[in-house]
Amino acid sequence: MTKKYHLTFNERERLVILFTQGYSIRQASECIGRDHSCIVRELKKTKRNRLTYSVVDAEMYTRKQRRKSKKEKKIEKNPQLKRYIHEKLKIRWSPEQTANTLKNVYAQDTTMHISHESIYIHIHIYVLPRGDLRKEFVKVVKRLPKEMCKSLTHDRGSEMSQHELFTKETKVQVYFADPHSLWQRGTNENTNGLIRQFFPKGTDFNTVSKKELKYVQNLLNERPRKTLNWKTPKESFKELLVNGAVVV
Repeated sequence: MTKKYHLTFNERERLVILFTQGYSIRQASECIGRDHSCIVRELKKTKRNRLTYSVVDAEMYTRKQRRKSKKEKKIEKNPQLKRYIHEKLKIRWSPEQTANTLKNVYAQDTTMHISHESIYIHIHIYVLPRGDLRKEFVKVVKRLPKEMCKSLTHDRGSEMSQHELFTKETKVQVYFADPHSLWQRGTNENTNGLIRQFFPKGTDFNTVSKKELKYVQNLLNERPRKTLNWKTPKESFKELLVNGAVVV
């Protein structure tokens, strides 16, 4: 267990994910390598519980205990930077995606560089307004080149109870992650979090139109991803096709 008193920004982000997935305080503390009492203090000082814990609130509290950072004022003082950030927030880009893309797009202009932590703090000023699944999933998988879909790792939920039929129809082998083993399907967990920005947990997808689903699909496929070196999934897929790694 680490001896540092304050949680880091990344630890707070991970804590939110663990709490969202139903982990207890003690289980979450073990996952991030922190003492149980450290998490209890974190919740107490921010006046939150597991269900309402917020990275932004925790970061704001920590910064209030220190000298006000000059970077927090940078967005307000730079209209071009502020406009760029707000445009990306409107299409649900994360602060980290936005910050890293800014560094790529404006490589020579440091006035357009900002940390993703500072964007998170800025968000409290600009707040975003916040069937038959197997058959649809089979249709999508069948449209993919074979080289792009060789296996599927899922959790142990009831939604994949027909996994043998799925494998028979798609020729895609299904594997199941061990309980409480997020690292075995990290990209899946991250994507779940992105999807829940549009469709909160518990959403009845029978009430969601295909047009809405397609719209969200396009937004997510055109967002830069850290695991893809800040390229979008769409860009990465096209590169594989162009370079001949995938034969359609």
